[in-house]
Amino acid sequence: MGFPFPATTNHIRSVISLLTVIIVGSILVGCAGASSLSSPPASPSAAGPTRRPLSATALLIALTPTSTMEVSNSDVVTLTGLVDQPGPITVAALQQFPSQTQTISYQVGRNWQTHTVEGVPLYTVLSRAGITLDPKIKNDQLRKYVVLTAKDGYKVVVALGDLDPNLGNKPMLLAWKQDGQSLSGSQMPLRLAIPNDKLGARQIFGLTTIEVRDVDSPPAAGAAPVGSPMPDIQPTRMVQATTLAVTGQVNQPRDMTVADLQKLPNESVDVSFQGPRGLETHTFQGVRLETILNQTVVALDPNVKYDQLRKYVLATGKDGYETVIDLGAIDPNFGNEPILVAWKQDGKPLSGAAGPFRLVTPGDAHGARYVSGLIRLEVRDVDSPPHTK
Repeated sequence: MGFPFPATTNHIRSVISLLTVIIVGSILVGCAGASSLSSPPASPSAAGPTRRPLSATALLIALTPTSTMEVSNSDVVTLTGLVDQPGPITVAALQQFPSQTQTISYQVGRNWQTHTVEGVPLYTVLSRAGITLDPKIKNDQLRKYVVLTAKDGYKVVVALGDLDPNLGNKPMLLAWKQDGQSLSGSQMPLRLAIPNDKLGARQIFGLTTIEVRDVDSPPAAGAAPVGSPMPDIQPTRMVQATTLAVTGQVNQPRDMTVADLQKLPNESVDVSFQGPRGLETHTFQGVRLETILNQTVVALDPNVKYDQLRKYVLATGKDGYETVIDLGAIDPNFGNEPILVAWKQDGKPLSGAAGPFRLVTPGDAHGARYVSGLIRLEVRDVDSPPHTK
């Protein structure tokens, strides 16, 4: 995708056009019935990894423009990282998919802006390109995140789990049109459009790169590592844990007890989600993840604009199960998701393998991000080095 066919005879051009129409038609049929990145994810206690997503050679082959028009670098966004089909993405290619429109409002400085945008869900592009998953790691997609980079180097992180329709289900669009006009100049070729954010810092214009990474990815080429490598949690520590370690890119790392959390503002939430044995309905009591991170003070670089949007939390359970929550998702000015660290379930303290803490993600249709036996919250940056073994 993004590469024009070279000049040929009219006969060859006709054959190529016919083949492209056939392939595009099949892809559009596939898009109409496309499922989410994985089959409904199992909860953390369910056995086995989820299946891999559908791969889509469509993005890189079938949707290649058939004209001899040149495509400049400013018209292309590069899809890279842990995808089965990396490569260039053009607006012309994305327009072959069913588009969506959204009306979004957000604050920039002291002023509010309201726009109507048209584009394709980011999740659709990623799932059709195929996320590269390790079949040995349970729900490996939840350890992955997307780094979106603009022309000026500005970066925003979005957890893959926040995009999955079975989980966070955030309808973020890769938009090529705003208020009826195609993006132009520094805003082209695509922008990220996120509904319901109060501030506009995640509404990136002039996208150049979309990179899928995971918690084991090294820092980007040429980037200085942020922080020191963290050790993996040892099995003895997992089994014996009665505290929650809050660590990584925080100024005041600490081990927190249930009593510590009970001193913070807490709330109860009623949730329903699909578990390994069917629909589960529970009442959890706990503290918002955002409140806990405020207690330990996330370390931010004053020289990096909106540095918090480059960071995420890696939540780890006693059994080594991991999931990523990006900081933008829980920030009141952005996603404002009421994700909790709970110590009570249905009026009883969490205990045994499930306790004393559990990550609770209200609104998820499936329980894969409900990390039982939560043992560590590690704040990481897009350029944090991978763990040491």
